[in-house]
Amino acid sequence: MTQLFEVCRRYLYRFIEERSDPEQRFQSAGKCHLAFAKEEKNLFRFLFLSPYMKANTFEEVYRQCAVNGVTQEIKSTLGLTEAGARRLYMSMMIYTHGIACMLAAEAANLPFEDIHPQVDFAFFSFLNQIRKEENSAGPSSGEKPCAGGNRKELENRAGNRSGEERLNNK
Repeated sequence: MTQLFEVCRRYLYRFIEERSDPEQRFQSAGKCHLAFAKEEKNLFRFLFLSPYMKANTFEEVYRQCAVNGVTQEIKSTLGLTEAGARRLYMSMMIYTHGIACMLAAEAANLPFEDIHPQVDFAFFSFLNQIRKEENSAGPSSGEKPCAGGNRKELENRAGNRSGEERLNNK
């Protein structure tokens, strides 16, 4: 069964690679996870809702599920520390995975247009919390705390509304 699990995992990686936007790996990794849950329900259940994943810590989940290059993209685009970027990625993985589970279990048939504002709200909530923690602790390892221009760049790519507007559901 372990070999079957690995074959299915490679299929998932191809699914993500074929559908993701290399310019926006972070956002498209989440979209691909949701699409996979909706389109490949049984494979999703086998890969993520079975004991074959064998993860006992969130660090193990991160190592098994993180898409190459996404943490670095988060770090450079948002000006977060390595730890902050990993935490944001992990938080969004967990949040998005919850929605994906609802889709795979057919507990909800949500269109992406309804999912997107919720995911944006979670993203900006997590990001604001991480920035607050990083700014109060100061930069670690000589890294810059938060570069405001980078945040604006991401917000523009996310839909030309500021984080505050998204948080206030305007």
